Amino acid sequence: MLLTRENVQQNRNSILDYFMESATKLGDGLFTGSIATSIPNSKLQNHAIKTQIVASVSTNFLKLLIGRQRPSVEKPDPLNFKPLNLNSSYHSMPSGHTSATFALAASIGETCEDYKFLSYSLAVLVGISRIYLDNHWTSDVLAGAAVGYLSAKFVSYHW
Repeated sequence: MLLTRENVQQNRNSILDYFMESATKLGDGLFTGSIATSIPNSKLQNHAIKTQIVASVSTNFLKLLIGRQRPSVEKPDPLNFKPLNLNSSYHSMPSGHTSATFALAASIGETCEDYKFLSYSLAVLVGISRIYLDNHWTSDVLAGAAVGYLSAKFVSYHW
């Protein structure tokens, strides 16, 4: 089954609703930031914190610059853009939750091979939850994953 808005919304159920509402909380910036600051390895902790900062700033800048309408509005249109709009209904791209979790996963994956699969799996789950809960279009989640991953690479090579 394709991960399109229509397919996902037609196949929702109460069990998945509960699971996805819980899973999406893993992508909250306060949660990912708390995880980053709690990492016992000081080198990894420093990298993860910097990556969270870069991902957050980049994501919020892009949300404002792109101005894409969220799918959860009354008449959703994936091609409706209002750049530089302060209304959060137009801050769909990229997904901030996905960006934060992929930033953390990429930081962890660079240093801790044993946790790489788990961290990326959780990041993917957060991205899917954002689509399932109708907060983002699939392309928003893919863009968020790219921003998060590239934020970690930026920190590795430039900071």
